[in-house]
Amino acid sequence: MEPELQSEALGRLERQFEIVWQIARAQGTALSRDEVFYVALTALTAHADAGFDRALLFLVNEDARELVGSMAIGPGSAEEAKSLWRSRGPSGVSP
Repeated sequence: MEPELQSEALGRLERQFEIVWQIARAQGTALSRDEVFYVALTALTAHADAGFDRALLFLVNEDARELVGSMAIGPGSAEEAKSLWRSRGPSGVSP
């Protein structure tokens, strides 16, 4: 692998580790379960390098044996998402 690609891959890995670290740190606090979930969804969508502008959380309802939507974060419509990505520019990063 070329040094430039290695450096880029390492940078992405570091940013992904940062997301996981933020979630783990939130779990070790006195936050409620929903607050930890919110931190996790925010961490996933706050970093342009993660490539996500929306995140959904589903929990298992053991009795009904189904997934239940619990929380979501991100643009509310396709138009809002397009506007968000346009404002980030070609690099995907907010100015």
